[in-house]
Amino acid sequence: MVYSDGSKLQHHTQERFQASLQGYWASLKKDVYRGVGVLMTKGPPPELALPRKHLGHLLAARTGHGDFAAYHQRWNHQDALLTCSCGRDKTPEHFFFCWKGRRAGRISTPPPPLCVGPKEAITWILGTKEGAKAFSSWCSKTAFFNTIQRRF
Repeated sequence: MVYSDGSKLQHHTQERFQASLQGYWASLKKDVYRGVGVLMTKGPPPELALPRKHLGHLLAARTGHGDFAAYHQRWNHQDALLTCSCGRDKTPEHFFFCWKGRRAGRISTPPPPLCVGPKEAITWILGTKEGAKAFSSWCSKTAFFNTIQRRF
């Protein structure tokens, strides 16, 4: 391709770089990140602007590495709290299904056709910048991880 304008060349170069970056990320990222559709961005990810506690809960839900029943059972932690105050096991997706958390406040998700069911809603929450912001707002409003699904 021959470009007469430097800005067109720069735009084309940036597009190719982003496409290459996404291909590279897709080949390396773990299955956990594939499931929620997390994309690699140029520069720092927008989620880093979230409050630190909310970012920690978001990353724990994305990766499955956190205060969850399966982890504590695997490592035989005798003194760990395995259940939420609602009585169900702590899982990475439990924040979305917990009836106490829903009573405290619903996480705002986009309407259909983008989110037609729980799986799509969870993928949107954990995998997009807008979903991360909605998750953080919900964490602030409900204090879910401080009052409902306590760590200890």
